[in-house]
Amino acid sequence: MSLHKIKNIDDLHRYIYAAMQLEHATIPLYLTALYSIKPGTNAEAMHILRVIAVEKMLRGCPG
Repeated sequence: MSLHKIKNIDDLHRYIYAAMQLEHATIPLYLTALYSIKPGTNAEAMHILRVIAVEKMLRGCPG
């Protein structure tokens, strides 16, 4: 992986956009894992996956 310096606001926007795309790409994976757990079988894992998914969704919101 090579590192590039952010030289202007457009560079910053591109990096932020790429980071948000990566974060949003992981949400379906966490939700799939969450909903693949049979109800009543692993409450702790369900809770952890739900918290992570919600955190990722909220992190993508402006403000």
